[in-house]
Amino acid sequence: MVTQRIHNLRFGGRKGRTVLFAALCIVGSSEVASARATYISFDPQGSTFTQAVRINTGGTVAGYYADSGGISHGFVRAPDGTIATFDPAGSTTTYPNSINDNAEIDGTYYDVSGTAHGFVRDADGTITSFDPTGSTETQPGAINIKGVIAGDYADSGGLYHAFERAADGTIATIDVTGSTGTFLLGINKVGTASGCYSDKTGIDHGFFRTRDGTVTMFDPPGSTFTGAFHINDSGVIAGFYTDGQGQDHGFVRAADGTVRTFDPSGSFGTRVYGLTNKGMISGFFLDKNGGYHGYTRSAGGKTTSFDYPKSLYTTGQGNNLSGAVVGWYQDRLTGPAHGFIRIK
Repeated sequence: MVTQRIHNLRFGGRKGRTVLFAALCIVGSSEVASARATYISFDPQGSTFTQAVRINTGGTVAGYYADSGGISHGFVRAPDGTIATFDPAGSTTTYPNSINDNAEIDGTYYDVSGTAHGFVRDADGTITSFDPTGSTETQPGAINIKGVIAGDYADSGGLYHAFERAADGTIATIDVTGSTGTFLLGINKVGTASGCYSDKTGIDHGFFRTRDGTVTMFDPPGSTFTGAFHINDSGVIAGFYTDGQGQDHGFVRAADGTVRTFDPSGSFGTRVYGLTNKGMISGFFLDKNGGYHGYTRSAGGKTTSFDYPKSLYTTGQGNNLSGAVVGWYQDRLTGPAHGFIRIK
């Protein structure tokens, strides 16, 4: 089943048990110039692991970090380098997942009982928590420019359903006919959402759903799991799939239905975590030794791998129209992980 894998891919299985009150801090950042790009490294104060997950058109970054006790908290980094940390009321651990061009952030937090709830944070810092009716676990996936949030939730019977939450707070449940679990992972400005669903044989398929409710399923050839994580305003979908040998590969589906698969050179497992309206994709791949490397892929198909200078591991996560990429890197095997912005 896709259930646990989707959640692990979003948050890495990280949960915590303490609360941090929202605070504002300014941290120093260092810039490292390479032959092709400039890198900005940053961390919220007290961080032992910084995960930058998304960057919007204006350069505002959303993500989470772990404190010295291993508890995760949300953060938002302004273009001037100011970092604000936050947690919804009652949160024991917080995972932002997406940010739109209005600097609205959605994500998941866990309460003292270990139950997951959805939240949305406005640009002014106001946080609103929410759950679809009957939810025992809420996992928002993405937020579009109109403030519509797409995600999924579990009911009391353990079945997963997709949902869309309008900007006014109205929530609609969505299920692919015949599915045993439906998940929405991306949504564009016109409300077309992408995701995946499980069939009765345990195979997980990619799909997208238009505002009128029309569902179109697709899979790259040989896929046993297709995650349609992102959809842009042109209807291009990007994500990754797993083949019969358990290896992940990237894919991009054009608006005309053409599906192309790809892997950066030297990849032994490709993940896709970002897509812009220009068709640029970002993500990371594993090499034969288990090392992580970031990459970008242009709309024309050119793939460029990169590493934060002198790092052991580098991941690419979100990207924006300017070509900036965010993620995390680790420069020592047992050392902390740091957030970064890569500027072309």
